[in-house]
Amino acid sequence: MKTKFLCLLATSLTLAFFQQAFAATSLLQPNDRIVFIGDSITGQGANIPSGWAHQIENVLRETNPDGHYTFVSLGGSGQTVGSWQSVEKKSRSESAILDVKTVDVKEALDQPAGVVICMLGMNDVLRPSLKDAPEDFEKWAASYRELIKAVRERAHPRVFALATPTMCTEDPDSPKNQVMEKLIAKIGEIAKTENCVVLPTYETMREVLDEGRTYQPKFHVTGDSVHPGGPGHAAIAAGMLKGLGEDRAAAKLREKLKSEIVQRAGPDALSYTVERMPSDLKSNKETFVIRYFAHPSQPASSPKASLSLPDGWKLISSKNDAGGGEFKVEGVPGRLVNRLLLQVDAMQAEISIPAPWLIGVGNVGGNCWFQGRDFDPNKKISACDDSLRTGAGFGELAEIEPGHPLVWKRQIASVDFGGENAPGAVDMAAVTFYQNFDVAYAARWIYSETERPLTIQIQPKGFGADSYMTLWWNGEKLFSDPIKTEKNRALPVTVRKGWNSLVFKSNHCQTQWQFLVDLAGENLDGLRVSASPPSQ
Repeated sequence: MKTKFLCLLATSLTLAFFQQAFAATSLLQPNDRIVFIGDSITGQGANIPSGWAHQIENVLRETNPDGHYTFVSLGGSGQTVGSWQSVEKKSRSESAILDVKTVDVKEALDQPAGVVICMLGMNDVLRPSLKDAPEDFEKWAASYRELIKAVRERAHPRVFALATPTMCTEDPDSPKNQVMEKLIAKIGEIAKTENCVVLPTYETMREVLDEGRTYQPKFHVTGDSVHPGGPGHAAIAAGMLKGLGEDRAAAKLREKLKSEIVQRAGPDALSYTVERMPSDLKSNKETFVIRYFAHPSQPASSPKASLSLPDGWKLISSKNDAGGGEFKVEGVPGRLVNRLLLQVDAMQAEISIPAPWLIGVGNVGGNCWFQGRDFDPNKKISACDDSLRTGAGFGELAEIEPGHPLVWKRQIASVDFGGENAPGAVDMAAVTFYQNFDVAYAARWIYSETERPLTIQIQPKGFGADSYMTLWWNGEKLFSDPIKTEKNRALPVTVRKGWNSLVFKSNHCQTQWQFLVDLAGENLDGLRVSASPPSQ
């Protein structure tokens, strides 16, 4: 895991790497027709009144009053580089309408454009339409070059710009964003060979996220880990303007956004980030680096900071300065919610770290899915199902089929992923760069001092949610349905005295893979939780 400093350094290095592709002076001319090509993020940029396309238009009207720009947005939900090639080809001979219903792709591309801005790649990573392999990146780059050539042949733009696809999850180290950064490197190569300019939209979104987190611990640039929220729209607009050489307009947006962040945080703002360090699956211990950022309305001459820890946890090291600092701590997150109290002079904040899940991931292929959505649970019953449903074999060698073992990892929910840091949140984007038709087995072991009734609640999250879940409590099947089912997802269970196993199997189709599996009832704080089998 990178530290916050390394995240910021990486952003700076990425910007420096692409600096030669960024415009030094404005690339816009007063009467430019500017065409945006992209996916649903581009569609939202035009369809939402405060979307990034409108923000670009509004700020340019302020900073360039003599300009008379025309903006055309061609954004289509789910579009990849490959599928946009099909859209472009179709639109040569017939009408093609995407997310902005008042705009026809055929008419838009058959007219001359001063500037074309293409922002694609999100769905290639999200769905995904590629694998994390060099040959896939090369094929993707070749498709992008073909699309650029085809659009140039029709619209003859003076400037062709490639905006870097924005963040997929808000953790720069997530498997999705690691692949995204590889695509961004490919975009840099494409820009050099195809005489394009790069617009740093991903990099600007990272900068805005880092800045916002210093004021609010749950500051977000996306609304659903993919599509931009309000600050995300502003970040995209600023990144595009910066890359086009419109520095005044970009700075104006950034200043306005900074003012809104500070105002929303209010006086005496105390924020923090929680970074989980690599852990050993054979140990229940976890290590976290907690960084805090203090903005007191009345700064103390000698600020004092402290962090109260749960029983059994220990402080490894601390660094404290006037405006912030960090604590490195170690402990077993053995409750559904593990609470720490951060105090800086008169300011304080409760930090919640949820219990982990132990998760194994493999791939079952597509023969148990029909028409891309309907799953047959009897079509693919793996050899490991029978033992894993009882909680046996978790963390050990378990094979979907001979030669195809599960890959094990612990997941601890965080604000960077779907479900945020709710104790039952699972976002597989935190675990793996998942492929279509992946399967995940997950477990927790729950200890109670007494027998008692509780309820297990299952809730889909995200806009995709094309997954099928089978859930077992102490080896007994309680649920086996699509995660989106209208059936009752509140499952009453009896928690026996001692250890109990909560196990689920999730089969995934495509796009987002996230949900909640929560416990509900009285005195949940009294339960102990483990991500290792009790025998370990």
